[in-house]
Amino acid sequence: MRTTLKFLTKGICILVLVFASCKKNDLEDVALLEPIPVENGLSGTNGTNGSDGTNGTDGTDGEDGVDGQDGTDGEQGPQGEQGPQGEQGPVGPAGANGEDGQDGEDGEQGPAGPEGPAGPAGEDGADGNANVIASEWIDAEYGLAAVTSTSFDITDNRLNQEVKDSGVILAYGELTTGSVLPIPYVSNNQSYYFAVLTGKIRFLGRAVDRVTPERFTGVRKVRYVIIPSGVAGKSSNQDFTKMTYEEVMNHYGLSH
Repeated sequence: MRTTLKFLTKGICILVLVFASCKKNDLEDVALLEPIPVENGLSGTNGTNGSDGTNGTDGTDGEDGVDGQDGTDGEQGPQGEQGPQGEQGPVGPAGANGEDGQDGEDGEQGPAGPEGPAGPAGEDGADGNANVIASEWIDAEYGLAAVTSTSFDITDNRLNQEVKDSGVILAYGELTTGSVLPIPYVSNNQSYYFAVLTGKIRFLGRAVDRVTPERFTGVRKVRYVIIPSGVAGKSSNQDFTKMTYEEVMNHYGLSH
């Protein structure tokens, strides 16, 4: 035990002397000793790539550059070949007529020749319309109410007693369809007819059954033709009641 203590005491003294005799530079050399290399561990797995960042905002457009100078004109090319001749234009208007020459002097009258034979008699001409009178188209005034009978008058001083006694009076109606038919005219339960009075003509409408009220709107316009006795006599072979409106107008050359 004592021997052990002695060795410990000597060892401590030796250590104190060693440390006391060490210089500062020696301590630094001790501190700067290279570390003992250590073996590398296993490499870790690579991390996942990060997401792309958002695009930055577009920069402002730069100012337009200065226009360059115009280039020099190129040399004029050779003249092309002459094209084909165009079509001939239309004939111009005729010039003004020249002035008439002076009339020559009349020659002497020759002797009269012998009288020739009489020619054959000519055919009778068509009936003229000099005395035939046709009225204008006149709006019918039967009225709009539903009735069993109706009438309206048209005054005309040419409808005198002579015409009533020996002339011919024709009357026509224009329907709502545009057709023209002679009066008297019957459509379903509607009867249209006329009467000639001194100085006027009367157009009438009446229900055929005399009971059922009707609206006489089927005829929208009326017209009449006066054929004096002299003209009517020349046409005694004509039955005007069997002729159409167009045939009568054409026969006397009247406007439709």
